[in-house]
Amino acid sequence: PAAVETPAGGDQPQSEADAAATSSGPEAVVPATIASMPTLEQLFVRLDGLDRLRVEVDQLGDATEDLTDGELFARMESKLAGLALDRDDQDLISGDCDRSRSEVARDPLSRGVLERILTFYCYRFQCGYKQGLHEIVAVCLCLSSQPARRATHAYVCFVQIMERLMPCISMGTDKQTFSAMCTQFRLLGNFHSPKLFCLLDEGGIIPD
Repeated sequence: PAAVETPAGGDQPQSEADAAATSSGPEAVVPATIASMPTLEQLFVRLDGLDRLRVEVDQLGDATEDLTDGELFARMESKLAGLALDRDDQDLISGDCDRSRSEVARDPLSRGVLERILTFYCYRFQCGYKQGLHEIVAVCLCLSSQPARRATHAYVCFVQIMERLMPCISMGTDKQTFSAMCTQFRLLGNFHSPKLFCLLDEGGIIPD
Protein backbone atom coordinates (compact mmCIF):
# COMPACT_ATOMS: atom_id res chain seq x y z
CA PRO A 1 0.00 0.00 0.00
CA ALA A 2 1.08 3.59 -0.63
CA ALA A 3 2.94 5.25 2.21
CA VAL A 4 1.15 8.01 4.07
CA GLU A 5 3.01 11.28 3.86
CA THR A 6 3.95 12.93 7.13
CA PRO A 7 3.27 16.68 7.17
CA ALA A 8 6.20 19.08 7.61
CA GLY A 9 7.32 19.41 11.19
CA GLY A 10 7.02 15.69 11.92
CA ASP A 11 3.36 15.73 13.02
CA GLN A 12 1.49 12.52 12.40
CA PRO A 13 -1.51 12.73 10.01
CA GLN A 14 -4.90 12.86 11.66
CA SER A 15 -7.52 10.21 11.06
CA GLU A 16 -10.94 11.39 9.91
CA ALA A 17 -12.34 10.81 13.41
CA ASP A 18 -9.53 12.80 15.05
CA ALA A 19 -9.93 15.61 12.56
CA ALA A 20 -13.66 15.78 13.21
CA ALA A 21 -13.12 15.84 16.97
CA THR A 22 -10.50 18.58 16.67
CA SER A 23 -12.60 20.77 14.42
CA SER A 24 -15.79 20.41 16.39
CA GLY A 25 -14.30 20.81 19.88
CA PRO A 26 -15.72 19.46 23.17
CA GLU A 27 -19.10 21.09 22.53
CA ALA A 28 -19.81 18.44 19.88
CA VAL A 29 -19.97 15.77 22.58
CA VAL A 30 -22.80 17.49 24.46
CA PRO A 31 -25.72 16.76 22.10
CA ALA A 32 -24.84 13.06 21.98
CA THR A 33 -24.59 12.94 25.77
CA ILE A 34 -27.93 14.64 26.24
CA ALA A 35 -29.54 12.44 23.59
CA SER A 36 -28.44 9.32 25.51
CA MET A 37 -30.14 10.49 28.72
CA PRO A 38 -33.83 9.97 29.49
CA THR A 39 -36.12 12.96 29.19
CA LEU A 40 -37.54 14.44 32.36
CA GLU A 41 -40.90 12.93 31.48
CA GLN A 42 -39.38 9.44 31.12
CA LEU A 43 -37.60 9.89 34.45
CA PHE A 44 -40.93 10.90 36.00
CA VAL A 45 -42.45 7.59 34.90
CA ARG A 46 -39.46 5.52 36.06
CA LEU A 47 -39.63 7.11 39.50
CA ASP A 48 -43.36 6.40 39.92
CA GLY A 49 -43.98 10.10 39.62
CA LEU A 50 -47.74 10.01 39.25
CA ASP A 51 -48.20 8.19 42.56
CA ARG A 52 -45.88 10.67 44.23
CA LEU A 53 -47.70 13.61 42.65
CA ARG A 54 -50.96 12.39 44.15
CA VAL A 55 -49.31 12.28 47.58
CA GLU A 56 -47.92 15.80 47.13
CA VAL A 57 -51.25 17.27 46.03
CA ASP A 58 -52.96 15.49 48.92
CA GLN A 59 -50.52 17.26 51.26
CA LEU A 60 -51.83 20.57 49.92
CA GLY A 61 -55.18 19.73 51.51
CA ASP A 62 -56.95 18.75 48.30
CA ALA A 63 -58.89 15.51 48.06
CA THR A 64 -57.25 13.62 45.20
CA GLU A 65 -59.47 10.55 44.79
CA ASP A 66 -61.58 12.01 42.00
CA LEU A 67 -58.91 14.18 40.35
CA THR A 68 -57.70 13.32 36.87
CA ASP A 69 -53.99 13.29 36.04
CA GLY A 70 -54.39 16.63 34.32
CA GLU A 71 -56.05 18.14 37.39
CA LEU A 72 -53.24 16.85 39.62
CA PHE A 73 -50.67 18.57 37.42
CA ALA A 74 -52.74 21.76 37.34
CA ARG A 75 -52.98 21.90 41.16
CA MET A 76 -49.24 21.46 41.63
CA GLU A 77 -48.32 23.89 38.84
CA SER A 78 -50.62 26.49 40.41
CA LYS A 79 -49.09 25.98 43.86
CA LEU A 80 -45.53 26.32 42.58
CA ALA A 81 -46.34 29.36 40.42
CA GLY A 82 -47.96 31.25 43.31
CA LEU A 83 -45.36 30.40 45.95
CA ALA A 84 -44.01 33.29 48.03
CA LEU A 85 -40.21 33.42 48.10
CA ASP A 86 -39.87 34.60 51.68
CA ARG A 87 -37.87 32.04 53.65
CA ASP A 88 -35.20 33.09 56.14
CA ASP A 89 -32.63 31.31 53.95
CA GLN A 90 -34.05 32.69 50.69
CA ASP A 91 -30.82 34.58 49.92
CA LEU A 92 -28.91 31.31 50.12
CA ILE A 93 -31.34 29.62 47.72
CA SER A 94 -31.29 32.58 45.37
CA GLY A 95 -27.50 32.67 45.35
CA ASP A 96 -27.29 29.00 44.36
CA CYS A 97 -29.82 29.59 41.58
CA ASP A 98 -27.65 32.40 40.21
CA ARG A 99 -24.67 30.01 40.14
CA SER A 100 -26.60 27.21 38.48
CA ARG A 101 -26.10 25.76 35.00
CA SER A 102 -26.01 28.48 32.37
CA GLU A 103 -29.03 27.06 30.53
CA VAL A 104 -31.08 27.64 33.68
CA ALA A 105 -29.40 30.61 35.38
CA ARG A 106 -29.44 32.78 32.24
CA ASP A 107 -33.09 32.09 31.46
CA PRO A 108 -35.32 34.11 33.83
CA LEU A 109 -38.24 31.69 33.46
CA SER A 110 -36.14 28.58 34.19
CA ARG A 111 -34.32 30.29 37.03
CA GLY A 112 -37.64 31.26 38.60
CA VAL A 113 -38.90 27.69 38.38
CA LEU A 114 -35.67 26.44 39.98
CA GLU A 115 -35.95 28.81 42.95
CA ARG A 116 -39.63 28.03 43.52
CA ILE A 117 -39.01 24.26 43.48
CA LEU A 118 -36.20 24.53 46.01
CA THR A 119 -38.21 26.88 48.21
CA PHE A 120 -41.31 24.71 48.12
CA TYR A 121 -39.26 21.61 48.92
CA CYS A 122 -37.88 23.26 52.06
CA TYR A 123 -41.37 24.35 53.17
CA ARG A 124 -42.89 20.99 52.36
CA PHE A 125 -40.34 18.94 54.31
CA GLN A 126 -39.72 21.59 56.97
CA CYS A 127 -35.98 21.62 56.47
CA GLY A 128 -33.29 24.20 55.89
CA TYR A 129 -31.81 24.59 52.44
CA LYS A 130 -28.58 22.66 51.81
CA GLN A 131 -26.25 24.22 49.25
CA GLY A 132 -25.75 22.21 46.09
CA LEU A 133 -29.30 20.88 45.81
CA HIS A 134 -29.91 23.34 42.98
CA GLU A 135 -27.74 21.24 40.65
CA ILE A 136 -30.08 18.24 40.90
CA VAL A 137 -33.14 20.32 40.01
CA ALA A 138 -31.25 22.18 37.27
CA VAL A 139 -30.36 18.92 35.51
CA CYS A 140 -34.00 17.85 35.68
CA LEU A 141 -35.10 21.13 34.10
CA CYS A 142 -32.55 20.74 31.30
CA LEU A 143 -34.00 17.32 30.43
CA SER A 144 -37.57 18.61 30.09
CA SER A 145 -39.42 18.30 26.79
CA GLN A 146 -42.84 19.52 28.00
CA PRO A 147 -42.61 23.16 29.15
CA ALA A 148 -46.25 23.25 30.32
CA ARG A 149 -45.61 20.63 33.03
CA ARG A 150 -41.90 21.16 33.55
CA ALA A 151 -42.13 22.55 37.09
CA THR A 152 -44.23 19.65 38.38
CA HIS A 153 -42.17 16.99 36.61
CA ALA A 154 -38.94 18.47 37.98
CA TYR A 155 -40.26 18.89 41.52
CA VAL A 156 -41.64 15.36 41.77
CA CYS A 157 -38.47 13.81 40.29
CA PHE A 158 -36.38 15.85 42.72
CA VAL A 159 -38.46 14.65 45.68
CA GLN A 160 -38.17 11.02 44.58
CA ILE A 161 -34.41 11.28 44.02
CA MET A 162 -33.92 12.87 47.43
CA GLU A 163 -36.10 10.34 49.20
CA ARG A 164 -34.46 7.33 47.57
CA LEU A 165 -30.83 8.42 47.43
CA MET A 166 -30.37 11.16 50.05
CA PRO A 167 -33.08 10.66 52.69
CA CYS A 168 -31.03 12.20 55.51
CA ILE A 169 -30.68 15.58 53.78
CA SER A 170 -34.02 16.88 55.03
CA MET A 171 -33.64 15.58 58.58
CA GLY A 172 -32.16 17.29 61.61
CA THR A 173 -29.84 20.25 61.82
CA ASP A 174 -27.15 21.07 59.29
CA LYS A 175 -24.52 19.54 61.61
CA GLN A 176 -26.53 16.35 62.09
CA THR A 177 -27.14 16.03 58.34
CA PHE A 178 -23.48 16.59 57.52
CA SER A 179 -22.40 14.03 60.09
CA ALA A 180 -24.83 11.44 58.70
CA MET A 181 -23.59 12.02 55.14
CA CYS A 182 -19.97 11.65 56.24
CA THR A 183 -20.81 8.36 57.96
CA GLN A 184 -22.52 7.09 54.79
CA PHE A 185 -19.54 8.11 52.67
CA ARG A 186 -17.13 6.35 55.03
CA LEU A 187 -19.13 3.12 54.87
CA LEU A 188 -19.37 3.26 51.07
CA GLY A 189 -15.66 4.03 50.72
CA ASN A 190 -14.65 1.11 52.95
CA PHE A 191 -16.94 -1.24 51.04
CA HIS A 192 -16.03 -0.31 47.46
CA SER A 193 -12.31 0.49 47.80
CA PRO A 194 -10.93 -0.38 51.27
CA LYS A 195 -7.25 0.00 50.29
CA LEU A 196 -7.75 3.44 48.79
CA PHE A 197 -9.94 4.55 51.67
CA CYS A 198 -7.33 3.33 54.20
CA LEU A 199 -4.64 5.31 52.37
CA LEU A 200 -6.75 8.48 52.40
CA ASP A 201 -7.62 7.93 56.06
CA GLU A 202 -3.95 7.60 57.02
CA GLY A 203 -3.21 10.85 55.20
CA GLY A 204 -5.92 12.68 57.10
CA ILE A 205 -8.14 13.02 54.02
CA ILE A 206 -11.40 12.08 55.70
CA PRO A 207 -15.03 12.81 54.70
CA ASP A 208 -15.60 15.41 57.41
